[in-house]
Amino acid sequence: MTGRTKFTILSAIYLSSLVYMSAVFQLPYYSNFKAAWIYYAPPLSRPGALLQGAVKACLLKFFIPVALILVILGVSIFGIMLLPNLLFGLGNIFLASTLYSWLVMNKLPFSVSPKMATAGQTTYRTMFMIIILPLFGAPHYFLFDFPWVLCIGSLFTIGGGLMVLNYLKWIGWGYMSGEEGWLYEMNI
Repeated sequence: MTGRTKFTILSAIYLSSLVYMSAVFQLPYYSNFKAAWIYYAPPLSRPGALLQGAVKACLLKFFIPVALILVILGVSIFGIMLLPNLLFGLGNIFLASTLYSWLVMNKLPFSVSPKMATAGQTTYRTMFMIIILPLFGAPHYFLFDFPWVLCIGSLFTIGGGLMVLNYLKWIGWGYMSGEEGWLYEMNI
């Protein structure tokens, strides 16, 4: 496969994550944000389970369909030899997406007025998306022709994504108010 073909395939894989990341960024904002009082009605010891459920729902709605389309198109056009690359690329996207979800989910879903979205936050989160994708994609480009390395790497990236997804469940109320975690220390 030529370098241009590799670049095109990897671009399609990694740019597909922008759909999910944009959806997660918009998750806290809703025009009927005052209805978020319902989150405080049940006795939740920590809001992490709520966040984890929201992230899983976004993954199911925005990541899985795109991943299936990429796998079907990739295998039908390039054959079964592309599967390790698809698996590694989608594993990288899963890890990057869960990390991004952990970073941006410091507010409950549908609990903030759309007018409250500040330009500084939008810029910071967009920069994260622009920087993280090439960090995962560049090594993948050089490992493109090594299927065994990609299969082993896929185990690590998918495992890392599952660990981050499980970590979301344990997020406490202090993280939501910005009083704990490294985001608080950075004043973000």
